[in-house]
Amino acid sequence: MEATVTQTCVGSGRHAILCGCLVVVCLLTCAAGSAEPESYGLSVTQSPPTIDGNLTDACWQSATVLDRFVKLGGQALTGEEKVTTRAYLTADQSHLYIGVLCEEPLVDKLTMRHTERDSAVWQDDDVEIMIVPCVRGGDRYVQLAVNPSGALMDAFLPGQGMPLEMGYDSGAVVKAVVGNSDWAVEMALPLANLPIESVTGAWSFHIARARRTTGSYMTSLKTPV
Repeated sequence: MEATVTQTCVGSGRHAILCGCLVVVCLLTCAAGSAEPESYGLSVTQSPPTIDGNLTDACWQSATVLDRFVKLGGQALTGEEKVTTRAYLTADQSHLYIGVLCEEPLVDKLTMRHTERDSAVWQDDDVEIMIVPCVRGGDRYVQLAVNPSGALMDAFLPGQGMPLEMGYDSGAVVKAVVGNSDWAVEMALPLANLPIESVTGAWSFHIARARRTTGSYMTSLKTPV
């Protein structure tokens, strides 16, 4: 079974959209509303990955890939900021699976001071994922952040202007691995633990990366946010 993934600019916020009964449509939102959508195919896997931080499972070979990350604001990466970030997405009837491979030539300078669950991992090198599993727009979303030590912060924003609920437990299983010139995150996110309003409407998601080695922030959104 395959789904369609579309990236476009509609409305405001740093988000993407994921929709429908694991037949998924994704929309990335941004400030400008004129860009044409980009479409991808998303394969639903019958063989879930082993969550060990090594993105070598067969399902990743056929997963949706997002790899055209830019600087926050939409500008192209240049100079020492120009590294590859590649995100993989696949799903089955019970989980959304996310893998992110982060090229890092300065791997010895990675920041990963936080090791506890729900600690301030966003202050480290990290991968951040925001998911809106409902059709009510970007004012309600689940936020997940993982650093190279594998520490996870998961929280839920219940509405615009409200504080993040840090007690929210996504039930995500996460593993991170640091290599010689990169680091990777692998995650299994149970659908049952998401605040799903409808499995037939549009969901949104956004993937970003903070690279503390150069002070840069990268996003899967290619337009100003």
